[in-house]
Amino acid sequence: MKYMLLLKASTGEESGDGASTVERAAMDAFDERLIRAGVLLAGEALEASATGARVEYSNMSPSVDDGPLARADGSISGFWILQVASRDEAIEWARRVPLKTGRIEVRRVLEPDDVDSSTSPAQREVGSREASAERRTA
Repeated sequence: MKYMLLLKASTGEESGDGASTVERAAMDAFDERLIRAGVLLAGEALEASATGARVEYSNMSPSVDDGPLARADGSISGFWILQVASRDEAIEWARRVPLKTGRIEVRRVLEPDDVDSSTSPAQREVGSREASAERRTA
């Protein structure tokens, strides 16, 4: 099963205070552990919300808010996508993230078979291509 670990932005990250050299080294070491364990599919850090935008919809009409975005406590500063056997394993990896303070949200990534027939043809096509690619690499 695929799980996404969403690293929620801290106040310091949103204000432009980057991680210290020690904190970056600890995070790099954690990434290496994920790679050695063979569970890391993808992972990236994200810029602060000041460089981003939020597109919100009301009655099918989009509006764009440029960063910095309000409600910074909900902003995401990075993510990992893991291939693990269970939710508990994903949570265990989240517990190992070397944070002094912060929050990690653990969410299962839906597979094509998990999605009902109301899924759009485009979504089913993307899921089908991903499944085919996984079978080729397995």
